[in-house]
Amino acid sequence: MIIHPLEIVPYTEGNKNGVSARAFIEWRGGRHNLQFSVEDQFSSGIKVDRLDAFVVAAVLRAMHEGEDIEVRGSMSARLLYNLVNHWIPITSGTLPGR
Repeated sequence: MIIHPLEIVPYTEGNKNGVSARAFIEWRGGRHNLQFSVEDQFSSGIKVDRLDAFVVAAVLRAMHEGEDIEVRGSMSARLLYNLVNHWIPITSGTLPGR
């Protein structure tokens, strides 16, 4: 599974404006769009320099499929540490069929 760099895209939906943070994920020969959208008033909370949210969203699927994740961008050292040392070891024993 490959998570590609983040793109920030403005949107208008009805009378609301906002931004979408999206990254393309290559998985099983396909290219899939993963997107998080927020209204303008919350857009300052989007971290444009890291793919942390996308890694968190993809990690369970990657674990279930037995795939590694390649991040083509940056993620926080704190997230990596917590995934590797805590979350993955705890969660891996609870996945069905694994």
